[in-house]
Amino acid sequence: MGSTLFVSGAAGNLGSAVAAYFSSQGYIVYGTVSKTSEGPTFKELVLDATDEAQCNTTIAATIQESTQINAAVLTIGGFAMGSLEETDYASIEKQITLNFKTAYLLAKPLFLHFLEKGSGTLFLISSGAGTDPSAATGVVAYGLSKALIVDLAEILNALAAKKHSEARVVVVVPGTIDTPQNRAAMPNADTGKWISPQNLAKAIFEEHSQNLKSEQKNTLKLGF
Repeated sequence: MGSTLFVSGAAGNLGSAVAAYFSSQGYIVYGTVSKTSEGPTFKELVLDATDEAQCNTTIAATIQESTQINAAVLTIGGFAMGSLEETDYASIEKQITLNFKTAYLLAKPLFLHFLEKGSGTLFLISSGAGTDPSAATGVVAYGLSKALIVDLAEILNALAAKKHSEARVVVVVPGTIDTPQNRAAMPNADTGKWISPQNLAKAIFEEHSQNLKSEQKNTLKLGF
């Protein structure tokens, strides 16, 4: 059996691009969706990514069917504006659920699998606001949720190092992704530095395929 990719949010702009690119490179792709669609290019897994039991069962079933997962890209997430004055704790909880909980509940069983087999690349999506506090002052809840992604990646990489494992986590930090939604929301923006989902997917694949440890990155920053 060929190499296997697991991607969450596979019906979204980035998730679908990742699924398509890895599939074009010969990967068997398992992708989570909230509901089934017509003519998918990957094996659909209907999943509520905020349900821990569902996440554990889905990963276990995928491993059993594919024998092993080689890479995973967790793309579920969302954005919200809000300064400190505008951000109540309910807003923070909502963004943490959307951006961190959905990542953690899948990252845990996936990374345990990678540690068990000794290799595997897990890609987590953060943002400029999650890595630069000055960029988060107008998006407080969003920035906090994306900063947790960075913290999680550091903990998992430290765990892999302790176990002398080749498993690793790469934090993807994209600038503005060129999507129909972003173009509609920012019609007058300079899109020159925006990155397409397809180019981002290609960069993720290339990083996963990097065999030279000296050339491997813990952070993949693109589109700035």
